[in-house]
Amino acid sequence: MSTCKLEELFSGNPDEWISALQPYQKNIINTLLDSGKSPEEISIQWLSASGPANTFPFGAAGKEQGSSLFYEKLKEEVEAFFCEQAKYEEDRKKLLEQFNAGHTYIIGLISVKISPIVGTSSAFIAPIIALILFTIARIGLNAWCATLRAKNETQ
Repeated sequence: MSTCKLEELFSGNPDEWISALQPYQKNIINTLLDSGKSPEEISIQWLSASGPANTFPFGAAGKEQGSSLFYEKLKEEVEAFFCEQAKYEEDRKKLLEQFNAGHTYIIGLISVKISPIVGTSSAFIAPIIALILFTIARIGLNAWCATLRAKNETQ
């Protein structure tokens, strides 16, 4: 599957990824972006604020550290979806077949495919997926994949 064709998914305005969310999600995220928070900070804050009360956080860490670990796991799966060749190959083909379906469809498809792997609902991770796609659209898919590869090699 050509990364060039996938790159076209991110050729528009990055804000379109946030605009595809439900109004209450979009409004909160835009307010946080306008206040100077990064997409990663917003994602971790979103994960820290959301979810059932009185449950043990992801992993053995505290709530914010657990949210950060969970965010990293989500990012790894999005990286696998867009940057790896085999794991999500059929899903990428389906995505490219539905190329013009819109941002909401793409966020939903990726959320549905990743949610069972990270053990949560697709609705819970959809805003985080949108923020990751927003980031990819800002720097480009190839640059995003290369950055994550370089980061993984240094760890």
